[in-house]
Amino acid sequence: MPGAQAVINEGARIAVADAITLVFLFAFVAAALALTATFFSPRTELKERTMEVEPLPVSTD
Repeated sequence: MPGAQAVINEGARIAVADAITLVFLFAFVAAALALTATFFSPRTELKERTMEVEPLPVSTD
């Protein structure tokens, strides 16, 4: 039946398009949540931490 393949191709095309749309929707929501989390994170100055205990020497044997 020549018309059956057109229906299957149309159905597959719609299914793939819906799946791609869903992936992009999830990515957009994840990016929005990450941006929101970054906005509400506390602002602290980054500085080098000094080590309180000297590291043990490594043997090179």
